[in-house]
Amino acid sequence: MKIKAVLSGVLLVLFSTFFVSNANAGPCSVEDPCETYAVMEADKVVNIIVCQPSECGSGYLHGMRVVPQVKANPTTGLNQGGFMGATLNSNGSFTMPTTLNDKPKVETFYDDVNNVDVSVSTPNGNGKIFRYEDTTVGAITELIPTTMPTSTTVKIAAGNETILFDQRTTLEEFDFSVWASQFQLLIFNINFFESILFSWGWFF
Repeated sequence: MKIKAVLSGVLLVLFSTFFVSNANAGPCSVEDPCETYAVMEADKVVNIIVCQPSECGSGYLHGMRVVPQVKANPTTGLNQGGFMGATLNSNGSFTMPTTLNDKPKVETFYDDVNNVDVSVSTPNGNGKIFRYEDTTVGAITELIPTTMPTSTTVKIAAGNETILFDQRTTLEEFDFSVWASQFQLLIFNINFFESILFSWGWFF
């Protein structure tokens, strides 16, 4: 059989990345690479296995639904790891498991011109997403480009003035919303908000 070990005793390394042993498997090759497949229950990744398209290409293995998650190295056909506990989205992308998400963020400072506290926060944390198609070659921690989901909310506040953005925007859309609000304290501190949101990768 061309199936590698089910992840039951895998090594947990940086960012909860799971690397898989090469026991009891057929040879990995460019023609039949050893890729990471996610074992699914509904939209949840309940396990990850190393499997080859010749065995798992149908989308099922021994009655289990399997979905390709991380490509093999295109030069060697060897496995590059994968992620447990992720969620499969309707568009085919994966959302990282909660343990891999950034914690809810908040940045604050005191505006001593207007004598108010100023803050920008994302209350629900920043779930990260990736696609199988984007997983090419490299260390697993560098392999998967991640972006915030469109639905990542952000709240900006200055004194009693607040705006809640229920999804990511472009810089231009953000600026327009702040100026259109006519909240003078928010407008006064717009550069602070922009700087923090740029650093978080929130803008499209």
